[in-house]
Amino acid sequence: MAITTSQYVLVWLVAPFALAWYILYAVGTVVVFFVASPLLLIGQSRLHSHLSHLLAESLWIQMYHGNESWAGWRYHFSGDKIPVDETAVVIANHRYWLDCITIFSLAARKGRLGSVKFFAKKSISYIPGIGWGMYFLNFPFLSRDWAKDINKINGTFKRLLDADLPFWIVSHLEGTRMSQKKYEASVAYAKKSGKPVLKHCLLPRTKGFVATIRGLRGRVDAVYDITLAYGDPINDPRSRVVPPSTLGLALSKFLIAPIDVYTHVRRFPIDEIPTDEAEIAQWVTDRWVEKDQILNTFYTTGKFLSPVQEPLKHRFITLAPPPSEKARLAAATKRK
Repeated sequence: MAITTSQYVLVWLVAPFALAWYILYAVGTVVVFFVASPLLLIGQSRLHSHLSHLLAESLWIQMYHGNESWAGWRYHFSGDKIPVDETAVVIANHRYWLDCITIFSLAARKGRLGSVKFFAKKSISYIPGIGWGMYFLNFPFLSRDWAKDINKINGTFKRLLDADLPFWIVSHLEGTRMSQKKYEASVAYAKKSGKPVLKHCLLPRTKGFVATIRGLRGRVDAVYDITLAYGDPINDPRSRVVPPSTLGLALSKFLIAPIDVYTHVRRFPIDEIPTDEAEIAQWVTDRWVEKDQILNTFYTTGKFLSPVQEPLKHRFITLAPPPSEKARLAAATKRK
C-alpha cells in the first residue's frame, strides 16, 4: 500500500520528537546506571543488581508499551500458558532486530521485564542508550570466538548465581537474523554435515545452549522455546521474507496498518532437558525441526495453533526468589 503525502508529513512531524525521546533515553540510561555503580565499590553487588533490575524495567517498559499501545502492534500468543515469576532459559528464532521487544512484551506480562538478559553481539554494546544499558546490566556480549566467549558466558552465569535473583536469559540460537543469503548458507551447511534441512529457520548453534543448561541447571525452572512470526502471510506473502522497516514498525498504526506479531511458546521443565552434552545438542536441534513445522503451519493458515489470552497487563518484577528456587538454593548450600 502506497504512503500518502499526508502520511509523509506526519512522519516529518513526529521524527524530531522521536529523536529527542531517544537522546533523553540514552542520557538517562547513563545517568541512572552510574548512580547505581558506587554500590559495587562498597561490596554491595547484590543490591546493585536489585537496583539495576528496577531501573531496567523503568526504561524498557517504554519500549514495549509504546509499540503495543501507541504504535499499534497486535500481539497474538499461543502454545503453553507461562507461569508468572519463573526463572527460565529462553530460546527463540531470530527474524528482526526488534524481536527483543516482542520478548519484552511477554516478560512484562510474567513479571520478568527488568530481569531479562540477552546473549548479544559485542558491537551492540557501543550503541548509545540501548547498548549502554545492556552493558551496565552485564548482558553477555559475544565475539563469536568460542575460546573467548565461553569465559564471558561462565562469568555471566557466576554473576547471575551470586546475585541470587530471578531472571530470564534469552538466546537466539541461530546467531543472526534470517536473510536469504544466510538461509542458503545454513542449508548448504546442513546438507554437508548431515543435519536437518529447514525451510523457515536457520540451523541453531548448540554450543552456547549446552553451556547454558550445564551452567544454570538447578537454578532455572524451565526452558521456554519461543517461535516468532510477523505480518499476514495469507494476504501479504511478502511479510514472510521482507521485514517491516523500523519507521514502519514505529508508526505502523498511522502509516499503513498495525503490525501483527505472533508468539508461540512451549515450556519444558528443566528436569526434562537431557544432561549429556550430545543429547542436549540433539534436543535443541529437534526443537528447531518442530519450530520449522510450526512456522510452516503459520505460513499456510495465517495463525498458530492453541491460542492463549495474554492481556496487556504489566506485572512489575518480583525480586525475591520463588519458593522452588529457595528450596534449590537451600539444598545447594547444604551440600556445600
